[in-house]
Order: sequence, then structure tokens, then C-alpha cells
Amino acid sequence: MVFSVGDFHDLVRLLEQNPEWRAELRRLVLTEELLRLPALVGELAAAQRRTEEQVSALAEAQRRAEGRLERVEGRLEGVEGRLDRIDEQIAALVEAQRQTELEIRTLVHAQQALTDRQDEFAREQRDMRNMLAQLRGNDLERRYREHADAYFGRLLRRVRVVGPRERDQLFEEGIASGLLDEETAFEVRQADLIVRGRRPGEDHDTYLVIEVSAAVDPHDVERAARRASLLRRLRPALAVVAGERITTEAEGPIKTQRVWQLLDGRILEPGA
Repeated sequence: MVFSVGDFHDLVRLLEQNPEWRAELRRLVLTEELLRLPALVGELAAAQRRTEEQVSALAEAQRRAEGRLERVEGRLEGVEGRLDRIDEQIAALVEAQRQTELEIRTLVHAQQALTDRQDEFAREQRDMRNMLAQLRGNDLERRYREHADAYFGRLLRRVRVVGPRERDQLFEEGIASGLLDEETAFEVRQADLIVRGRRPGEDHDTYLVIEVSAAVDPHDVERAARRASLLRRLRPALAVVAGERITTEAEGPIKTQRVWQLLDGRILEPGA
């Protein structure tokens, strides 16, 4: 059976008159996939709307993220600026530290130079004091030798200074008798001053072995005691230290070694 154009128009008119037939006709004419097409299109449209909403949300999120990023970048620029300033400050501190170290080294060198100069000055002062003490001691020794009777007259009568020739004769006698040897004779010969005279009530001479110093110290006391002990092998002898004053350190040895003192013109017995 041939389906003509007229038949088609009749069909269209019937469908218009009976709308309920359209669905049945579509079911018969269209495949199941085509029938589901409107629903799929609706689903796609809904999915498209959701996608658009998601895209809008993503766009908004992107906008907010970009805003936050801009703010972060702004803060980073501020941080970088502060870091640049910190770097400048650190560089300034490093330079200041370097300058400080240079100044410290300069001060250390200056301090060392000052210390060296002070040490040198102290040595010069010490040498000067020693020189003055030596000069003072030499002057005292000269005065004691020239005025022996005046200084030692309270200890001895008829005081005489034992000169170099008499010393030599005395020590040669000691060496010949075996009571002294060359070394001990030389030791006694080094005494600053030796005088002799008679003590009250005695009929023989006593020798005074005298060490002279402006400030009598323990070494002077020890030398006087040792040299008097050596001379005592030959003659009666007393140890004497003479000067302007006694150092504190010498007070003990003077008492223990029984040494006489001539201080500022006054004769003091051992232990006084």
C-alpha cells in the first residue's frame, strides 16, 4: 500500500484533532533513544546550568584567590622591603663591628705599648732607685770610714779602720794557718767595712764586719753574719749592719743571727 501526500495530510489533521494519538505515533515511529532525547536534553541543560554555576563559583573563587594573592603579593613586597632594610642594617652592623674590631685592635696595641712603656718606666725607676741606693750607700760607707771613731766609739775604744794592706796580711795569715781558704778569704775581703778596737773591759781587739746600705735588707744581714763568722776563725769579730733604716723583712734575721745595728748614728744591740 502506497502512502500518498494526501494520506499524510489526513494523518496530520487527525493528530491535530486527537492529540493523544501523537504520543502513540511517536512511540511507533521513533526509537527509544529518540524518545528519550528530550529528557536527555533536559538533563544536559540542567547539567549545563550546574556547570555554569560551578564555573561561576570557580570564577568567583578564582577572583577571591586572585584578590588574596594580590594582598599576599602586597605583603610580600612589604616583607621584601623590610628584608632589604634588614639587609642594609645587617651590612651597617657588620661594618660597625669591623670598625669596632679595628678600634679594639688599635686599643690593644696601644695598651700593649703603654704596658711596655710602663714596664720600661718601672725598670728605669727600679734602676734609678738602685743607683740612688748605691750612691747613698757609698756615701754612708765613706762617712763611716772617715768618722769610724765617732760612729762606732760607743761599741769599741781606739777604733781603727782595717785598710787593704792590713786585710791582706790578716787573710794571708788565715790561709797559711789553714783556717781560711782562698774562697772564704775572698768572701770576707768583700765586706763593705772592717774596723777594730777594744771593747770595754777587754785587753784584745775585736773586729767589726760591717755591711752598709741606706735601707738594710735581709741580704745585708746575711752577708754581715756570714763574713763575721768567717773572720771569727782568726779574731774575735761581731757582725754589724749600718744604714739609715731597717726594712721590715730584715727585722727577723737581725734577731736570729745576733747582728748589731748602726741606724742613723745609734748603736743597737742584737735583739733590740
